[in-house]
Parts: sequence; C-alpha cells; structure tokens
Amino acid sequence: PLKKVASSEPTLKVDRRLVLERDIIKILLLYGDRAELFEEEYIQDIEESEIVTETVKKERLVYEKIFVELQSDEMEFSNADFKSIYPKLIDILLLQGKIDVNIVMSELQDDEARLIADLIMGEDRYELHNWEGKQIFVKTKDQSIAISVIDTILNFRRLLIEEKIAATLKSMDPEEDPKEYHKKLETINEYNKLRQHLGKRLNRVV
Repeated sequence: PLKKVASSEPTLKVDRRLVLERDIIKILLLYGDRAELFEEEYIQDIEESEIVTETVKKERLVYEKIFVELQSDEMEFSNADFKSIYPKLIDILLLQGKIDVNIVMSELQDDEARLIADLIMGEDRYELHNWEGKQIFVKTKDQSIAISVIDTILNFRRLLIEEKIAATLKSMDPEEDPKEYHKKLETINEYNKLRQHLGKRLNRVV
C-alpha cells in the first residue's frame, strides 16, 4: 500500500511584530527626512457601535510622524537591536535633519551596522509566503510614502491591541470579584472597537 509521506518543509512561523518593527526602521532609513501629507485622525467619541473621528490633513516629516505616533500610544520595540537603533536614528534626524549613512554607521555597534546595511540593500532574511494570510500586508510601489507609514503604524497598533486583549483574557477568572470581572469585559469590548476601527482604516476585513 502507498504511504503518505509527510512534507519535510517546515512551517514558517512569522513574527508579525518583528516584521513591523523592521519596516519602521527601514522607513526611517529611506524616507525619514521626507515631508509628506498625512491624514491625522482624532477620536471625538466612542459610541456603542462605532468610533466617531475627525480627519485633518497635515504635512509632517516622516520621522516626526513616526515618533509622535509611537510615543502617543507608548509603543515600544520588542527586538533588542531595533529598540537600540530607533532612538539613535531619531537623534540623528533631529540633529542633522537627514540620514547620512556614514553618520549612522559611526553611531552603531558592529552587529547593528550590519543589520542596517542589510536593510538599506534590501536584503530580506525572511522568505514569506501568503502574506495576507499571515496578516502582514505588503506595500505596493505605487503607494505613497505617507500611506506606507500609516499602514505600518496602524498594523503595529492593531497588533499591540490584540496582545492587550489576549493578556486581559488570560487574567480573567470567573471566581474573581464580579465588579473586576465586568470591568475587564468592558476593557476587552473597548479594545475590540478600536481593533475593528483600525481594520476599517486599513480597508481590511477584521
């Protein structure tokens, strides 16, 4: 009888957070000093079924937009290299107003410099398939830099919200104080509203 041979190809587990953090560093390196027109969204109210917002177009430097967005949500890098590189790139952009590769390299440790060189040359260490199935959305060449920046930030923000939802669910105990239990349910509900709203902004089905 014929035997079914198991595939020897390992399943590639994609670290979504790592990919998004890597994207942010790459955007800073390539376009950090560019001025772009961004759609700034301000939440006016959170109703029962939707989030009410106001949108204003504003020109900002790319690195300023990234810095403000990450700081406003207290979003931090989890990868040690990117966590170290990010503030150095921001400092260089603040002081120099542009990214000079020689200055960047002189400010970094050897392993960080090699990582930056890989990013600049476009060498990707990850061979990714079925990107959308993994909830990582590839930016097409005809997209503007502003859209790429916003897409990356929104995906990063949505990932962090999903992590907070998972952490809150994990902390819930049916036997705990009913008020505390209900409070956690309300928190998850609010997070889900934000998550769905981000999905709409990304024109994705969430």
